Amino acid sequence: NMTLGNINGYLYPYIFTLVQENEINKITAARSYIKILTNKKDGKFSTASNVIELSNSDSKGCGRGCENFAVGVLNKDTVGIACNCDNYSRFYSRFEVVKINNEATGSARVKVYDGGSCSTCAGQNLIYPNKRSFVADINKDTYRDFVFSNGQYLFIYYGDENGNYSVKKIDYGASTRVNSIYQKNDKVVVSTWDNHIYVYDISLGAFDEIKDYTATYPFAAAIGDLRGTGKIEDYLYWKHSRTDTSNVSSIEYRIASVSASRTVTGRIIVDTCTMDYDDDGKDETIETSEMI
Repeated sequence: NMTLGNINGYLYPYIFTLVQENEINKITAARSYIKILTNKKDGKFSTASNVIELSNSDSKGCGRGCENFAVGVLNKDTVGIACNCDNYSRFYSRFEVVKINNEATGSARVKVYDGGSCSTCAGQNLIYPNKRSFVADINKDTYRDFVFSNGQYLFIYYGDENGNYSVKKIDYGASTRVNSIYQKNDKVVVSTWDNHIYVYDISLGAFDEIKDYTATYPFAAAIGDLRGTGKIEDYLYWKHSRTDTSNVSSIEYRIASVSASRTVTGRIIVDTCTMDYDDDGKDETIETSEMI
């Protein structure tokens, strides 16, 4: 998971990457850390990244022993981390608030929020690493809120002036999973494994559902103004399917609208070929795509 954010009051954002290293045949982290690329203020980022370990030494937060899948900058010196953690083979979700020092070299836990158990969530965010989180001021109180999905639930953590968070969640059912979340201005689109695309309006501070669209395996979805109407209401989704040739895949896409009934469909063919192109004894992979 990667994001941009400002943690020290400068006008230039840093790049944050949440990295999880797993043991063989295990989905929980043997090591988890945040890598921060500092902004050099000349259009470039420092190649010597700062690494902040998430040790989870007391087993009460995110980090070692958990699936760590989302990070977002909450304000100038704190980040939020989402994870699923194992409790005797039953996973439960956590949201941890971490304070970063001005040099972006160390951290301290501020708060941890437990979001409840989810027996079907193990490995979903790591095996299917689509974007499942974002940070925004949803209720327009000037404090940033953290939104993520653990697979079954959509969690909305609302921040307040004291640095505390209250949670609301949407349950999509234990038999499905959330494939992707995408936010654009006051619209959010969520795609799920059981062939649904949900479009929400968050302009009033809550997730008000304005569209429930049935789609065949929407692997990921996005929303925006695709017709030049000035309205954020056109949503794009696609699914991935293999063709007869083992190294060729087909990405089918659909473009639809909340208000318009017209749907545009198409397909992108992706062809991958691997060989030693430069005679250095190592194979290189070239991928080509064609929209039809």
